[in-house]
Order: sequence, then C-alpha cells, then structure tokens
Amino acid sequence: MNKISHKSAQLLLTEAQFCAWIGQSAPGATIQYHCGFLAIDMVRASSNLPETDRKELVRVGRRAWWAFDQGLVHLVQRRLGTDRFAYLAIARARPKKMQASLLRVLAQHEETGGLANPNNSLRRFRS
Repeated sequence: MNKISHKSAQLLLTEAQFCAWIGQSAPGATIQYHCGFLAIDMVRASSNLPETDRKELVRVGRRAWWAFDQGLVHLVQRRLGTDRFAYLAIARARPKKMQASLLRVLAQHEETGGLANPNNSLRRFRS
C-alpha cells in the first residue's frame, strides 16, 4: 500500500477573497486557491492546518466547485511534486444571466452557506 507523504499546507485565501476575485476577474485570469493535497487538507483527521484554517479551506473548496458548476471558472491542478498540487481557478466569460448580479448570487447562495458577512473572513488577513 502506498503511503501519502503529505507536506505542510497553508491557507492562501478566504472564501470572501475568492468570491471578490470571481466578481472582478477578466476571462482568462488565474488565481491559485490552494497548494497542497486538497482532499487531505480538507479532512479534519488528516489535515495539518489549524482547525479555523481547515474550515475556511473547506468553504473555499466548496465555493470553487460551485463557481465551476455555475460556469464561472475552470478548475485545474498543476502537479508540483509527490502528493503536492497547485489548485487553480481560471475565470471564464460570465454567463449573461449573472453579469448584473454576480455578487448578490455569490452572497446568497444557500447550498454552500453563502457569505453572511464577508468581512469576518477577511479580518484575519488584514493584520
């Protein structure tokens, strides 16, 4: 059985920052939303992230998948080494139905919990 040799991961951005990027990015723009092994880093039992960062990573990962489902981004991975990947979102042209109300749609999305107060997520990164 192969053992995954997982290296240290760190939170790169919050859900609020990711949503802000989606709202203002031009088609073709790219952002790295995680570096590590996402499937491992999101799980409490296997993640080496502090619990608050792990929970925020779960929100970022779910929001990235939601944005993909909505046709807002392409999601790709770049292999950096053994069990280490860069997770990238590439902005797509916005569907016409979302051009006028993208921020409202992101903020009110119920399936992933929405952004009740995006400033709560950003506060940690401003100090």
